[in-house]
Amino acid sequence: MSDMNWICCPLVAQNSTTRAFIEQLIKERKSPSTIENYSRDLNDFLSAFPDVPFPDLLEADETQIAHYVDWLWACDAQRGSGHKADRGNITYITGSKLAPTTIRRRISALRSFYRWAIRLRHRHDSINPVREGMRKMGMAPSDIGCRQSVGTLCRCHPRYQCPGQARTMCLLLPR
Repeated sequence: MSDMNWICCPLVAQNSTTRAFIEQLIKERKSPSTIENYSRDLNDFLSAFPDVPFPDLLEADETQIAHYVDWLWACDAQRGSGHKADRGNITYITGSKLAPTTIRRRISALRSFYRWAIRLRHRHDSINPVREGMRKMGMAPSDIGCRQSVGTLCRCHPRYQCPGQARTMCLLLPR
């Protein structure tokens, strides 16, 4: 596991459970960019809750994950070095400073981590708190407790007619 650059994700490296997850990805021969992105994404999740002990994060419920998703939509973009990116003039159509694809990737990485933690019994609750379709901000508390999958409502900007552009410019609206 010496190929991994743990400098980019110190919180993941310090925690035996998150480190084991990343090492499992390495054993499965995932691409280096996938491994680095998942490491950074998990590090981001851990840094979003600096005062919460890891065992509590491991047993997080959907409400805590929903707070993290809302935080993602509101937080500033950062470069790989951890310094804020010079994106003062960039705000995505969703109102976020992070690209929607970045937010979706971070949520996906977290979902994969919890799936792994459940499978290996690191997590006691057998329900993954990162449910499918959890991409949007501003979910109502009644939605958070709901176990059924909620579809993402998209309304495309009329200016963009090409399907590729429409997908990129899609607005993720709260329910």
